[in-house]
Amino acid sequence: MELILQRQTISGAELAQRGVVNKAFGPDEDVVLEATKLAARIATYSRPVVRIAKQAVLTAENNHLNAGMIIEKQLYYMTFALQDFKIGTEAFNNKQQPVWKHQ
Repeated sequence: MELILQRQTISGAELAQRGVVNKAFGPDEDVVLEATKLAARIATYSRPVVRIAKQAVLTAENNHLNAGMIIEKQLYYMTFALQDFKIGTEAFNNKQQPVWKHQ
């Protein structure tokens, strides 16, 4: 609110420091390359879990805090029924990398 009402100019680094953005890039950094690396890392995860996580964030964004948290909790518990949940749990317990079935 302070930034908007005061029309204050602020750097990307300061926005990251305040938690307004996840990460700030310098002028010599390749933003597209970094975004591609992030997308490649996310692509290695279970697709249904990524889809549910994205749904949880978008739902929480568009609801009151309590309603968003209730929906987020429901979505979280839905992941327990996924085959990938079992695969991930077993891989974690056995200190191995999971091989997702995306189910």
